[in-house]
Amino acid sequence: CRGIRHKTTTVYTPQQNGIAERFNRSLLDMARTNMIDAKLPNEFWPYAVEHAAYVLNRSPHSGVKDGIPISRWYGNNRRINIKHLKTFGSLCYVRKHKVELENKFSNKTWKGIFLGYCGKTRSYRIWIPDLEKLISTRNVFIKENVRGNELLSQKSSNENDILESLCYEHKTGISSESESSSEEEIVMEKQSPMASLKDFGVIIFSMSDFFLPR
Repeated sequence: CRGIRHKTTTVYTPQQNGIAERFNRSLLDMARTNMIDAKLPNEFWPYAVEHAAYVLNRSPHSGVKDGIPISRWYGNNRRINIKHLKTFGSLCYVRKHKVELENKFSNKTWKGIFLGYCGKTRSYRIWIPDLEKLISTRNVFIKENVRGNELLSQKSSNENDILESLCYEHKTGISSESESSSEEEIVMEKQSPMASLKDFGVIIFSMSDFFLPR
């Protein structure tokens, strides 16, 4: 009969399925290299394996003559475009939609980490640390010479600062923001050389008097 036959191997005998086991080793070696080069935590290993499989299917293979695996799978020998391939874990900038913009002066991009490709929609998979969300988009600029792992360290450091401030408020009952603001007021009063101009009716404006959008 024609078709695919399902065969099993003996338990704890991987050598009976040598071809698949050897390919799994190549796949994991490439994924491990991507993870080490990108300096990402182990939580991202599924995307590293998927990225490795995507690249290997578009690379020459000794078992495939006159072609590459993906062309043989689809039954044609057409040339595959690989200009869209990017370095795993690179820093990227994702363009925000108009709905996501807070105002006209807010940042128009999200900083993210490139994790692979979405074959169904022909888009890139980007992890946005600020949103803690994985998105698929084409409106992205990828900097392959810069790694995006620093975004994760920055986010973790900000979270640690928030936890420290909360612990400080819980122990002392004093808000760290109010304490720092009072110190700034004292410093401004001591270090303000223009305070004498108030006697002449001169109005002094500081940057804190204006609304600055974040």
